[in-house]
Amino acid sequence: MNTTTEQFPAAIRGGGNVTIGEQLESMIDHSSVASVLRAVETIMREKSDHIASNWQDATLARAWDMSANDVGKLAAKFQSTGIPGIGR
Repeated sequence: MNTTTEQFPAAIRGGGNVTIGEQLESMIDHSSVASVLRAVETIMREKSDHIASNWQDATLARAWDMSANDVGKLAAKFQSTGIPGIGR
């Protein structure tokens, strides 16, 4: 599956044929790569907490948390560039 061309269900994409790649590009255009990655990091941490609380699966929750750490480090690298659209 090519995630850049994957179509979202109409309820998510608000109608029209908008791909995940187009949605991400729009988010980056309106903020920055670093901001989008920070949002993904937050979602991943929330997912980790949800898994730990509701599924009692510490191994899976830890995997999500560790992956969130990696995304956070990547976001920090983009942030440190200070380049508009990339880091700020």
